[in-house]
Amino acid sequence: MEEPCHRMAVGLQPATYIPPHRHLSDDKAEVLIVLKGRLGLLIFDDLGQVTDKRVLQAGGECLGVDLVPGTYHGLVVLEADSVMFECKAGP
Repeated sequence: MEEPCHRMAVGLQPATYIPPHRHLSDDKAEVLIVLKGRLGLLIFDDLGQVTDKRVLQAGGECLGVDLVPGTYHGLVVLEADSVMFECKAGP
């Protein structure tokens, strides 16, 4: 995908775990918005320790998050048939 902006709708099921990762380029800020269902967002420090966690839920108190470049993050799917919109700079 060589487009300057990656916009994706991602379908996810329970037992899916997106392990900790980060995007190092200064232009790799990432936006996550839950369109359907519920996800658990985990933020990690450089040693792999969880420093923050929150539930992202469609129609809930927190449905999305902006992640700055270099932030270690992972996701846990908490509800069947969850759908997340993800946007970040490409490629």
